[in-house]
Amino acid sequence: MQAVMHTVKLRLGDGGNVICIPHKLIAAKGQSIEWECETRQPFTIDFNWESPFKEMAFHARAGEKIKASIPEVAPEGYFAYFVAIYDKSTGKVYTFDPDLIIRGGR
Repeated sequence: MQAVMHTVKLRLGDGGNVICIPHKLIAAKGQSIEWECETRQPFTIDFNWESPFKEMAFHARAGEKIKASIPEVAPEGYFAYFVAIYDKSTGKVYTFDPDLIIRGGR
């Protein structure tokens, strides 16, 4: 069986509006998620105080993607996290709070 890879597309819209597609992702243990900023800016994924991953936060330079696999031992449930995109042209950071729900295996 081939592993499932979910893709989350990010971009910085007009006026600092962070666009996240999908803004609600339901994934399972053993699957992977890839975040990509289509406007090629540095960005961070931060799970604040509880993460389904070994790491609490991930960082990407301009043009990079973040890839993370959900461990089989990850707890199930809702995980609050935020996306922060750094706009090099203004020197500002813009954020958005998408949803991640982890369910049982594959």
